[in-house]
Amino acid sequence: MRMSLRCAVQVRISDLSESQAGSVIAALEPDNSGMPEGLGVAARYGEEGDGAGRILTLEFEGVEDGGGKGGVRAVHAMGSLVGTVDEVLEHVQVALKVMDSA
Repeated sequence: MRMSLRCAVQVRISDLSESQAGSVIAALEPDNSGMPEGLGVAARYGEEGDGAGRILTLEFEGVEDGGGKGGVRAVHAMGSLVGTVDEVLEHVQVALKVMDSA
């Protein structure tokens, strides 16, 4: 039996200008290239349907399954997901502080 576990985390950051959001997204792009198998992150900025205004949304996903490409198991994805969310939020905070002091 093949078992798969999928977890998604969405972080929404409000009160950012378009230029701030663009800078944050650009700062995160290098991190995306080295993602471990089973992890993914996507970022978007735009108007949200709930009237919240313009929001930077970060979506994280972790997938663990019984066998991936070539039989490789993505068994550490859930633990890595938590660490990845934490690391990305630290990078966002640093980027915003740098922009505020510029």
